[in-house]
Amino acid sequence: MDFVITDPPYYDSIHYSELSNFFYVWLKNIVKHNYFSAEHVPVDEEVIVNDTMDKGEKEYQELLTAVFKEGNRVLADNGKLIFTFHHTKWKAWWTVLMAIINGGFRVIDSFPVMSEYKVNPHIRNKQSLDMDLVLVCQKNSIPCDSLSLLPHEIMARALESIGIRGNGVNENRLFLHFMGELLRTACATAEKVNYEWFENVLLHFDNFRIEVEISQSKNEGESEQTDKSFQQLRLLETTDDYSSDKQR
Repeated sequence: MDFVITDPPYYDSIHYSELSNFFYVWLKNIVKHNYFSAEHVPVDEEVIVNDTMDKGEKEYQELLTAVFKEGNRVLADNGKLIFTFHHTKWKAWWTVLMAIINGGFRVIDSFPVMSEYKVNPHIRNKQSLDMDLVLVCQKNSIPCDSLSLLPHEIMARALESIGIRGNGVNENRLFLHFMGELLRTACATAEKVNYEWFENVLLHFDNFRIEVEISQSKNEGESEQTDKSFQQLRLLETTDDYSSDKQR
């Protein structure tokens, strides 16, 4: 195979099998097929974090790793694994990172794409991102250059991929560009990374984001003050006329 393209469940965001059961129980009574022989939708191999199924971070990582290992087995040496992911929890990204590494892959490229409408019933009021990060991976048997693990250098590479300093960029887009670069860096030097390092790098991103917000607020405030200094002149009146009237 040249490509494995997939879209794994987003950690604990959407419980697909539970949603599917609504339709499954009706179809079971209508469609005569071996697929509907079970009472409910099969869930044993579902890659998800779901407390009611006794599936947590460990189970999610193990199941996703197994999927990636199978992808690695069938891929040509220069083949690519491509999938999308998004989440607001740092632990979810770390778990996916571990599945990528343990599955025999490394991230070599990434880019965000618009993916969700905020009014969708399954993400409403869940602080869900409205964008996906597309991750392009290759087998880790292919040599690559190591990358600096320093947070500020990871940030610099992420900003370079955007092409600007981050001012005026959608916050979700900025986060996903940064996360893509973080995952690429971690995969290139996997033996040196741990969750404490991962968390510290993301704290650096949070501090940068706050600085950008403060800078933008300050610039907006200065613009408002500048606007207030302008005075409306009467028709055909010059600024010199206005100054003379003010002196009088």
